[in-house]
Amino acid sequence: MNRMLVTGLCMLAFGACGPKDTLTLSGTDMYELFPFDGDVRTWEFINLDEGISYSLVAKTRAEDPLDETAEYRIYHIDYTTKCVQTDPNCIEDELIRTLGVSSDVTNGVLIHSLEVGSSLINYDPPLVLAGKEMKAGETVVTDTDGQIWTATFVGFEACPVRLNVDWRECVHITLEDDDADPITNGDVTGDYWAIVGQNIIALQLTTDVNQWQLSKIACEPLDTCLGEW
Repeated sequence: MNRMLVTGLCMLAFGACGPKDTLTLSGTDMYELFPFDGDVRTWEFINLDEGISYSLVAKTRAEDPLDETAEYRIYHIDYTTKCVQTDPNCIEDELIRTLGVSSDVTNGVLIHSLEVGSSLINYDPPLVLAGKEMKAGETVVTDTDGQIWTATFVGFEACPVRLNVDWRECVHITLEDDDADPITNGDVTGDYWAIVGQNIIALQLTTDVNQWQLSKIACEPLDTCLGEW
């Protein structure tokens, strides 16, 4: 079980944890940006495009089993719709996609699978979203089934969120592939913003016209949200 280098108080309050808590001369511990403690974590995002009639809800599955013999602990995140406007075409709780992700001190942050509708892709080897330790400007390349994926730690930026929180700087990561068609892997490639203790707080995938920004966040039950996963 991994131990994050942040305080329990910071986690419980979803407070002002930032990259300053983990910066060292050697780089940033990237896995700490993607916590999976708690039984269930939920993130709700609002798009900058006011014409989009739903918010995007990302939620971990409570039933994901723990296999102590497995090389990775994979967490599945379901992305669903939450209708926020009067739109007859909006479908409540429609499943958009499911990502299988792992985050640990040994391997960094990996994407193992992507499920959209009846299509399931298992990445072997998994895609590296972030190495275990990276410096701003550094890239990590994954060769999966002959396709090249490049993750880049762009740098530290202001946190693009819709929350009243004192998060001064977030980490910006991009994930790109070598496919000329942006639609091919557009449900996973794009831009991600994250902060220590909270996971992804904003995203704009290749197929998104505008950015999704965090508006609500929850980790339940609170007594299990202590920075261990």
